Amino acid sequence: MFTNKNIQLSDLFIHTKAGVDIEEAKNMQLNNFHLNVQETKPVVYILNSSAIYFNKFEFNKNTQLLLEVQGGRTKNIVLKNTSLQNSIQVLKTGFGANKNVVQLN
Repeated sequence: MFTNKNIQLSDLFIHTKAGVDIEEAKNMQLNNFHLNVQETKPVVYILNSSAIYFNKFEFNKNTQLLLEVQGGRTKNIVLKNTSLQNSIQVLKTGFGANKNVVQLN
C-alpha cells in the first residue's frame, strides 16, 4: 500500500500533460523540482494536505496558475527559493483553505 506521508524527493525533472495533484499528504519535501506541463492551470493542486515543502521549484514560463490550494485541513505549504515571475496567477484558494496557509519564498 502506498502512503502519502513523510516523502522526500530531490533532483526531479518531470514532463507531463497535466500538473501535480497532492491530496491528503503530510510531510512532503520536493527539492530541486523541475516540472514541465502542457496544461498550466494549475501546475500544482493541493487538497487537505499539510507540511508540503517545495525548494527550488521550476515550472513553465507563462504558467496560468501555479498553485490551487483547497480544503480546511490544508496548512503549512511552503515555496522557497522559487521564482514566481513565470506565473500569471500564483495562488488560488477555496473550499476552506485560505491564502495564509501558503508561505511564498
